[in-house]
Amino acid sequence: MIADGRRACGKIDIVEFDFEKDEDILPEYDFARGVRAKHHEAYNAGTRESVGMNAQLTPKLEHLINERLQSGAYKSATEVIEDAFEALSERENFQAIRAELDHADEQLERGDYAEYDENAIHELAERIKTRGRARLAEERDSSVR
Repeated sequence: MIADGRRACGKIDIVEFDFEKDEDILPEYDFARGVRAKHHEAYNAGTRESVGMNAQLTPKLEHLINERLQSGAYKSATEVIEDAFEALSERENFQAIRAELDHADEQLERGDYAEYDENAIHELAERIKTRGRARLAEERDSSVR
């Protein structure tokens, strides 16, 4: 707790305030327990530092992080870790796509597919348009009621 009644939270100070006593202040402006206003999900997902998270790094990880810092490519260990997790996410996405492609290859090998010529493609497009128009008409009719 800071001397004037505020408490430190990450990089900002949060002023303690009793919102239930002040009817002029909306609860979404009470930031004491994190952001809850209009853009709280985006804020919490990308810009809020986690308070109290601590991880013990292995000597190997410390060495790898220090190498990246010494190269000048990163300004902080946090940047190194964020970049590593982004690369991990990209790898996982690539693996998911690869699995889908492998599944498609298996379907092709089994002959589990349909061939379309130009006429069949036009017929398919017309069926899709017809279904879409019918759905739009239903939505318009239900919104008029």
